[in-house]
Amino acid sequence: MEWGRLAIECGRDPGEAYALALADFDEALRRGPDALDTRLNRGVLHRLTAEVEAAAGRDPIPSYDRAIADLGAVIDARPADYLSHMNRGEARVGRARAELRGGADPRG
Repeated sequence: MEWGRLAIECGRDPGEAYALALADFDEALRRGPDALDTRLNRGVLHRLTAEVEAAAGRDPIPSYDRAIADLGAVIDARPADYLSHMNRGEARVGRARAELRGGADPRG
């Protein structure tokens, strides 16, 4: 994920790096579905992917939803995990922004 951040800072699309990271996280979770740190990191990756999609004018809501789901699963298992709460909050804010840009009311 660090390479992806560097790519963004240099004005490049981190899509390939993020896709490779996602494949690794998915494989790790296939082998160990209870690996909460992996699920946390995959949730963060989905949030970062959504931010890149939003900046590129693509629909980020599906990626935000995947982030919120992964991070929520970690929170359910480890309620005191502040990183999951923080990242899920950031994903929820990003999703609300995307809804507002699309003309929807994020309150429902």
